[in-house]
Amino acid sequence: MTDWENLFKQLVVLATAACCLLCFCGCLAQRGIDFGHWAQAGERIPVIRLATSKANPELTGNESLLILPPTGPMSDDLLRDLHDDLCQEMRNYTSAEVVSASRNGVLRDYLTEDNILLTRDMPNRTEVARIGRLVGATHVLCTRVREFRAYPPQVLSLCLVLVATDSSNPVAELDAGFDAADQQVVIALGRYLQRRRARKYDSQNLDIMLRSPSEYRSFVSAECSRALAGALWNNAPLKKAPGPADSRKGS
Repeated sequence: MTDWENLFKQLVVLATAACCLLCFCGCLAQRGIDFGHWAQAGERIPVIRLATSKANPELTGNESLLILPPTGPMSDDLLRDLHDDLCQEMRNYTSAEVVSASRNGVLRDYLTEDNILLTRDMPNRTEVARIGRLVGATHVLCTRVREFRAYPPQVLSLCLVLVATDSSNPVAELDAGFDAADQQVVIALGRYLQRRRARKYDSQNLDIMLRSPSEYRSFVSAECSRALAGALWNNAPLKKAPGPADSRKGS
C-alpha cells in the first residue's frame, strides 16, 4: 500500500469521526436543558444590584404602588411600552395594588423630567412622594433608562428607585445592566424562556429573544420586577386588583 493510499484512509477516518461528533453535538443542542451548557461556566458578574433600606417598615402587600412613566434615552413610544411592561410585571410579582400613571393623563403636568428628576439618574424624592400622595399611593416607583441599544447585541440598563410617600425616603434602589453580549444575560434569558414563555427552549427561540426589542424589553422588565418584589414583598399575601391612577379620586 502506497503512502498516498494510507493518507487517504486516514482522511476518511477523520472525516467520519468529525461527522459523528457533529451529529452528536447537534442532538445535545436540541435537548432543552443541555442547550447553552457552554455558557454555564461564565463568570458570575451580577446583572442586577439591589439595595434596600432597613429603616423602612416591612412591606405587607397592602401597599398601593404608583409606577411613574420611565425617562431616558428612548423614543416616547418605547418608553410607553417599557412602562406598560413594568406595570404588568409588577402586577405579576407583587401582591401590592399597582397603579399606572399615564404621561398623557391628568398628572401629565407633574410627570416631566424637570419635575421628577433631581439629577440625571436621581429622582426628586420630595416631588415624587407628593405625586404619590395626590393619588393616595403609599409608594412610588421611578424608572430611569441609562443605556439602550435596539440592535444586536441589545443593551437595556435601568435604574429603579422605590420611594415611600409618607417620608419621601428611598425604600429600595435597583441597578440593572442587561447587555446581551454578556454570558450572564444569555443564561438569565434562557431561564426566562423556560420558566415564563410557552416556547421550546432551543437556539431558534433564544435567537428570537436576543434579536427582538419587544421580547428583550419584556425579559428585562420581568427580571427587574421579580428581583424588586422578591426582596420587598417576599412574605406578602394575596394580590389586589390593579387600577389606573387617572381614575383615582384626587388625581
